[in-house]
This record gives sequence, C-alpha cells and structure tokens, in this order.
Amino acid sequence: MTETAFLAERLRQHDLVRVRVVGRTGPQRVRAVVQEAYSTREFGLRPGESFEFVGRSASWAQHAPEPGDHVLLFLARLGGRWYQDPVGSDLTVVGAAGDRLRYRAGHAAVTGSRLVPRALRESCRPDPAPGGYVSFDRALTEAHLRSLVTAAGLPTAPWGRRRRFAEAVGCRWPALRS
Repeated sequence: MTETAFLAERLRQHDLVRVRVVGRTGPQRVRAVVQEAYSTREFGLRPGESFEFVGRSASWAQHAPEPGDHVLLFLARLGGRWYQDPVGSDLTVVGAAGDRLRYRAGHAAVTGSRLVPRALRESCRPDPAPGGYVSFDRALTEAHLRSLVTAAGLPTAPWGRRRRFAEAVGCRWPALRS
C-alpha cells in the first residue's frame, strides 16, 4: 500500500459529506445540514438541505456527532436510510478557527504509518479529546481527500446522480442556472 491509502478504503465504500449537526431525533438518529459533498456516488442532497442519518453510538470511546458539530462523515445508503461509517473514520472540525480535523487514532500510530501521506503525518498533533484522538491540518486533509476522490474517479456533483442522469439525456439541470 502507498502513502495515499489513508482513508481510501472508506471512500471506496461510502460517500464523503461535510455536515453541521443540528439535532437528534432518536438514540442514534441524527439530523444534519449538508455543507459540502465531496463524493456523490449515492448522495444527492445539495448544500443547505437537511437530512437524517443513523449515527454511531457513543461507545468504546467513540465520539457520536452532537448538535453544533461540523463533521466530515463517511455515509452509506442501505434500505433507504443513510448510515454513518461504524468504524470511526469521521473527521470533526475542531480548533479555535476550525482549522483542524479530529480523527480517532493514536498519535504514534499515525506518525509512524506509511499509509498516511507525509504532509498529514507532519501536521498531526495529539488531541485532548478522551479516547485517543489526533488532529490534522484541515486544508491538507481536505486536499488529500479530494485527491482520493479524483483518483478513484468518483462523482463529485453536489446533487449526485440526478444531475448526471439529466446531463446524459441532454437536459439542463435546474441547479446549473445562475
């Protein structure tokens, strides 16, 4: 495996979306507003639209998304519902200026890994959150994730399949109007 493998497997199985969590509708039901869709294999919502997903439970020192959190989530659609990746690969926006992304992994494991690109390893800092978290520079991490999306040839339109279908049949998608 190469340096670019960090989070690549998650992207093979999930869409990556940045959201703002606005509430909880049940024990693991989370309501969020889309801020950006990085990959849209299945995800078809535009920025500003809200949706619900089934989140991870806060167990085994994993952080469950809370209202007010801004999070990069790996989501999969099963049986008509969105599910957060259960592995704990989401990245929470942290830092006074929102310039860091928190990730659940040990600092020594990340800095010693050849799967994590050098620039990310160098930007990695231990995070004070309980449960063994590190934080990465947000701009570098987002650039890495975008490069993985591009390298994998994943669709990136914020409205997903609907736009690709409209373009394939020669229709002008309404969102393209200025």
